[in-house]
Amino acid sequence: MTKEQLAKSYHEQGCNCAQAVLLAFSEELGLSKELAAKIALPFGGGMARGETCGALTGALMVLGLSESGSVPPVPEDKAANRQRAKQIAEIFENAYHTTLCREILASPEGKGKKLCNDIVGYMASQVEEILKNR
Repeated sequence: MTKEQLAKSYHEQGCNCAQAVLLAFSEELGLSKELAAKIALPFGGGMARGETCGALTGALMVLGLSESGSVPPVPEDKAANRQRAKQIAEIFENAYHTTLCREILASPEGKGKKLCNDIVGYMASQVEEILKNR
């Protein structure tokens, strides 16, 4: 299964958007599915407030967890991750014209969360590309 398919599958099983994206990468990141689901749980529904879409926050989690994790962070790693985070946010905003969950759900395509599964898959595929090209 591709990351896109895997993320969509998790979403179809009832995971929120952030969980679905993070779970698609959990194995490579060394996270158990249970831990990944717990970490991403409060980020669904735009952090339960209609704010930043969970698919984007899940993608950002994947990017952060894919780093070396030194404390304090190596300045070059921090700068590179910031650039990747900016890139994934721009990809999201270019595709959906907003990063806000409430605005996506208010769109004609978002009614009844029809668009969410597509967004989850798209973000998983985009994170996968970014990670391949780093």
